[in-house]
Amino acid sequence: MKQVLEKIYQLLASDETLHGLVPGGIYFGTVPDRASFPLILMQLVGVEDDYLIGTRARLRRIGTLEISIIGKTSDTGAVMTDIVDRIDELLFDHPFSDVIYCRRESVNDFEINLVDEVFLRVVARYRIEV
Repeated sequence: MKQVLEKIYQLLASDETLHGLVPGGIYFGTVPDRASFPLILMQLVGVEDDYLIGTRARLRRIGTLEISIIGKTSDTGAVMTDIVDRIDELLFDHPFSDVIYCRRESVNDFEINLVDEVFLRVVARYRIEV
């Protein structure tokens, strides 16, 4: 699964259209202090194995990748929607080696109130089967 995540990160990080939409950058795991917005944070939030009953042979590994787009409230609306749409275009059944399936399962948005600023966090979860 680690290699697949690295390939997904490289795909997103190398896309010029996406970079134009997220000047704050694309990160895996943690965001550095003083990052600009909007930005993308990727995290693997779960992995499970699917086994064949009887022989217990592993059929596939299923991962859940959470991609958060975080921006100030002034970055909301069309920009956040454009970012989610671009990520979908890049990942939807992309022919990564060893990946059977890559599709978005859900998208939700949340407001985050920090001291004197309000941020919007749009969270898209992707199911990856290898």
